[in-house]
Parts: sequence; C-alpha cells; structure tokens
Amino acid sequence: MFHEQIHTASQCVYLARLIERQRFYDEGTRRIIHSDPDERACALAEHKLIAETIAAGQVEAAERAMRDHVVRSGEHYLGLVFSGRASAVVAAD
Repeated sequence: MFHEQIHTASQCVYLARLIERQRFYDEGTRRIIHSDPDERACALAEHKLIAETIAAGQVEAAERAMRDHVVRSGEHYLGLVFSGRASAVVAAD
C-alpha cells in the first residue's frame, strides 16, 4: 500500500506510532473517500506526484505535494461527513 511505503521510508518513529494508532480510522476513511471514482482518480494523481518528487529527490516539492494531498483529501472527507453522504457509503457496505 502506498501510504505504508511512505511511512516506512520516512523512518520516523513518531509517524510510525501515529499511523499504527490511526489504522482503524484510516481504513474506514479511505473506504468512504474512495467510494467516489473522481476522488480515487484525484488521489491517484496526487500519489503519483508525491512518488515522483520523492524519487527525484525534490524534498520541498514532495513535502508540498504530501501536505496538499492530506489537506485536500481531509477536506473532501469532512465534506462527505457533514453532507450526510458518508452515512450512505457506510450503510451500503
């Protein structure tokens, strides 16, 4: 999984602990967010940019791409939750 590879590559103990504690939340959140095909395509494009900037050694660009992805996907998730659409996705599972 992309996120796990990023976390492992970071070699950041704090991040590893944080991610482990959030694992249940992340799985549920991703299931809701990725129920939208447009969101999946957008996230994939962001993941590709993140991977490309990391591979190119562009630290600042990778950090910016990661931050932009986390903020945008978080805002998208909150929009789903507060619109009530997240409940419909969970109920469909």
